[in-house]
Amino acid sequence: MTKPTMRLLSALLALPLLALGARAAHAVPNTVSFTARITDPAGAPVTGPLTLKVAVFDAATAGTMVWEETHTDVPVANGLVYASLGGVDAVNNGLDGTVLDGRALFVELTVDGDVLSPRIPIESVPYAVRSAVADTLQGFDPSTVQQRVTGTCATGNYITAVGADGTVTCAPDATNTGDITGVTGTGGITGGGTSGAVSLSIDTAVIQARVTGTCATGNYITAIAANGSVTCAADASNAGDITGVTAGTGLTGGGTTGAVALSVDTGVIQARVTGTCTTGNFITAIGANGAVTCAAESGGDITGVTAGGGLTGGGASGTVALSVDTAVIQARVTGTCTTGNYITAINANGTVACAPDASNTGDITGVTAGTGLTGGGTTGAVSLAVDTSVIQARIGTSCGAGTFMTGVSAAGAPICATDTVGTGDITDVVAGAGLTGGAAAGSATLAIANLGVTSAMLATGAVTSGKIAVDAVGPNEIAANAVGTSEIATNAVTTAKILDGSVTMAKTSAPIGMAEINVTPPSTQASTTIFPNTVITPDANGSCFVTAWADDASSNIPFYLEPAIQTVSSNASTFPGALVQSSSGGFGGYSATASAVMAVTSGTAIRFGCHLAGFSLPGSPDCRVSWTCN
Repeated sequence: MTKPTMRLLSALLALPLLALGARAAHAVPNTVSFTARITDPAGAPVTGPLTLKVAVFDAATAGTMVWEETHTDVPVANGLVYASLGGVDAVNNGLDGTVLDGRALFVELTVDGDVLSPRIPIESVPYAVRSAVADTLQGFDPSTVQQRVTGTCATGNYITAVGADGTVTCAPDATNTGDITGVTGTGGITGGGTSGAVSLSIDTAVIQARVTGTCATGNYITAIAANGSVTCAADASNAGDITGVTAGTGLTGGGTTGAVALSVDTGVIQARVTGTCTTGNFITAIGANGAVTCAAESGGDITGVTAGGGLTGGGASGTVALSVDTAVIQARVTGTCTTGNYITAINANGTVACAPDASNTGDITGVTAGTGLTGGGTTGAVSLAVDTSVIQARIGTSCGAGTFMTGVSAAGAPICATDTVGTGDITDVVAGAGLTGGAAAGSATLAIANLGVTSAMLATGAVTSGKIAVDAVGPNEIAANAVGTSEIATNAVTTAKILDGSVTMAKTSAPIGMAEINVTPPSTQASTTIFPNTVITPDANGSCFVTAWADDASSNIPFYLEPAIQTVSSNASTFPGALVQSSSGGFGGYSATASAVMAVTSGTAIRFGCHLAGFSLPGSPDCRVSWTCN
C-alpha cells in the first residue's frame, strides 16, 4: 500500500449530551468516536484494511505520551475510516477523565508503521467525560437522606420507628419479645450465666456414664444402670428359630440375617404436624392427629450461646441450635463379632466384647402382635402389620346426594353436611374472551388463547421483570414497532440492562451522513448551506449533537463554518449562529470543525448539513456532517 496521507480527523465522545443535561444519571463511557479520511499522495482515497496506532501527547511536538492503543485490520472504504478509541480495552485503558482532564492534548496517528504529522489537537467536546462527576450528584437532595440513627430506648423498651433526623420512637416490651434474664445449667448440663454470651455443656457424669460392665458367657445384658454397670440374665432358652422379620403396613426395616430392626412408619401411624402457634407462642406438644399445643414465650437478654464440651452449634444472633457431639459423648461402635458369636458388651472406645453363641439360633423365642398390630409367631419367618381397624379405620362409606364430607371419625365413618350452595346445574363450559377450549359433556378444559391476554387485561405494573423467565422474551415475541418510547419508563434502560455488543450503529437512530460538494460562491463573504441526502425522523422530542467539518484544499483563503438543520417538508434551514473560523491545514488549504446541540421534534423529517460563509473565489469546499441524537 502507498504511504497514506491523513486528510481528516474528527474525535467525539459518546457522552456529550449527558454533559448538556439531555439525560440524567447515566454512566459515562470510556470511549471516543474517531473518524478519518485517508488519501494517497495523489489524492486518491485509500481502500483496504490497515493498522492504526493512536497516541495522545501533551504537546504539539515532542512532549509526553499520556495514552495509546493500536487497532488492527481497520476497514477503509473510499478513504473513510472509523474506530472507537478506548474500545480495545475499555476497562483498563479507556479514555476517561484521567486522560481527558482539561489540559491541551494532541493526537498522533501511525498508519501501517508510518507516523503522520502534524499532531491533531483534541477539541474541547471530548472533555465532556468530566461530567461523570456531576452525574453522580444529579438529583441529589440532602433533605431526603436519612441521618445516622443516634437515639436509644431505655431498658424494657424497643424501637418502633426511626425518624428522618435519626431519632427513635420507643414502646414498652409488652409483646413477648424476650425476657430471659439468665440460663442455669442443671441436671446433666453445666455452664450458663445471667448476662453476655453464655455457654452450656453436657455433664457426661450425669447424662450417661460410659458402659464398662460385661456379662459372662451364656448371659446377656438386660439393663444398663446410670453408673455404667450392667444387669445380666442367663440365656436359658436359646430356642428361637425365627429366620426373618418382615416389616408390614405401618412399619419399616426388618431382614432375614444379622441384627434386624423395625421402625414405625410415621407417614402411616402419625399424622404429619400441620398446626402452628401464633406470634409470641411456641409448641409444647404434638398430638396424634398432628395438632399442636402452644404456650406463651418467656423473654430474656441472652446475647449468645456457645457450644461447650460435648456440644456443637450455638451462635450470637438469630435462631441458634445446639447438638450433641457424638465423638465426645459416646465413641461410635466400630468392632464386630465373628460368625457364631454375639456382642456381650461395648467398651468406652467403641470396641466390642464377644462370646460364642451356644445354639447359634438367637434367643428370640417369639414375636407377639400387640394392640394395633397383627401377625407374629414363634417359628419360621414371622411378619407384623398394622391393624387398621384399631389404628385408623379406612373410610368405607360415603355421603349421600346433596351432601359433602366435612370430616372423618376415629372409626372411619364420614361426617357429612348438607350442600346448601353446591346445587348448580352447569350443562356446558364455553370459552369466553381470551380463552380456548370448553365442552358440553365430560371433562372440560379451558386455556388462554393465543394473544388472548391483552394489555387492557393486565393491571398497571402487574408484569415485572421477576415474572418473566430469563430469555423468555426475544425479538420473535415482540411485534414490530410494539415497543416505543412511550412503553419504556424514563431512565428504565441503563447500561447494566444492555448486553455487551448488542447495540450497534445499525440498531440506533444515530447514523453518520456525508456529502461531497463543489461550491463556487459569487463573491467574498458569500454564504451557502448544504445538506446530504440522508433524512432522519426522530421518534421522540429531544436534541441532537451535530458536528460539521469542511475542507477547502483548493484555496488559501479562510472561511467560516457551523452545523445547520433543515425541515424536509418546508426546506427551511436554521443554524445556531456560532460560526467557527477555519485554519490552515497540514496538507494545504483551510479546514474547520464546528459542533452544536439542536432541538428536534418527534415525527418531523429533518436533514443535518453545513452552513459556510466568507468564501473567496474560486473556493470549492468539501463538507461532512455527523450527529448523535437523544
